[in-house]
Amino acid sequence: MNKLLIIGAGDHSEVVCEIAKACGFTTFLFLDDSEELIKSGKAYDKVSAMSSMSEEYEHAFVSIGNNMLRNKLIDELLKFGYKIPVLVHPTAFVSSTAVVSIGSLVAPCAVVGANSTIGKGCFISYCATVDHNVTIGDYSHIDSRAVCESYSHIEPYTKVTAGDIVRR
Repeated sequence: MNKLLIIGAGDHSEVVCEIAKACGFTTFLFLDDSEELIKSGKAYDKVSAMSSMSEEYEHAFVSIGNNMLRNKLIDELLKFGYKIPVLVHPTAFVSSTAVVSIGSLVAPCAVVGANSTIGKGCFISYCATVDHNVTIGDYSHIDSRAVCESYSHIEPYTKVTAGDIVRR
């Protein structure tokens, strides 16, 4: 489990890579459709290359901030047979009764409380708080220092901006 294919080589991919290293991944390859990122060497090839890399890279993760596109790409990765990990930084707290679904990331110092559910392909950013009994819909992003109060419900594809408080 030491190799990870990362889809997207923009700024957020650096965060994903750091958290993946903390989770035990050691080898990374980035795919992105940006010619600039490919020419600079930050991305190896275009995203479409993922169709032929599943034998070399068993695990893949989508680091693209666009929630709808992240959904599409995770679905494609699953069709190609990739395993999509959950990435939780060691300094984050995730309750033993919480559920974090595939393709989701929990960044340093974030909290996911008791009986909370994090859907597929979600980003829980630095120091964000998902209190107890919260439901975060698939492909949502809870930005840095945002707070989701207990029993709140976040609809799929939602972006909760940094510092916002979501009331129940």
